[in-house]
Amino acid sequence: MAVSLGASVHANTTATVTSLATNLTTQSNFGVLLLFATINFAGAATVTVASSSLGSWPQRAAPIIVPSTGGFYYFAVPFTRQLPGEVITLSIAGTSSTFLTIDIVEVAGANNAAPFDNAALPVTQLGADPIALTTNNAQDFLVGAFRMTSVQSPTAGAGWTRISGGNLQLVEYQIVNQTQSNLSATIGTGVGDATACIADAAVAFVPGPPGTFFSNTF
Repeated sequence: MAVSLGASVHANTTATVTSLATNLTTQSNFGVLLLFATINFAGAATVTVASSSLGSWPQRAAPIIVPSTGGFYYFAVPFTRQLPGEVITLSIAGTSSTFLTIDIVEVAGANNAAPFDNAALPVTQLGADPIALTTNNAQDFLVGAFRMTSVQSPTAGAGWTRISGGNLQLVEYQIVNQTQSNLSATIGTGVGDATACIADAAVAFVPGPPGTFFSNTF
């Protein structure tokens, strides 16, 4: 079964807040949800994500802290049934945000028992793009995400398709059918403007023998 881009949602606030809630209805019955967040704050922050039926979301990568500015965050959670109107809330403790951008992406058809390609992923980077990733699986959904410095509406790099590019954040993807070695996730408009980068690869579900069941953990 091939992976594909499902639903996605983009949200932003410039108010001083400690949380932001969004709604998403998945287009598939199983897969993995990804959340990327650009947050500006002073001091130290503890950031968590939870949703109405999936509970707390695991942090997929350690936060990338941008000195004197804030951070770039990545969470992911598998799902095993269609989610109608899932309420997804990002919460901030220890401080408040003065600028917050969220992108949530459904990777439909991802193997929710083991959603990601290899233990070296995700790749994270403090500083400008590009960022490179290497995969072991042939059928993957590749994603690149970038926190920008000043370019409000970045565009995807060559070979990539933009999922969302607004409010100083870019999320792009491509679907591949062969393994990749040091493939660069790049930016089109706004190249060199990123202050933090993340690249990852979700694997397609491959049906097993009769009696195979989905898992809700990874």
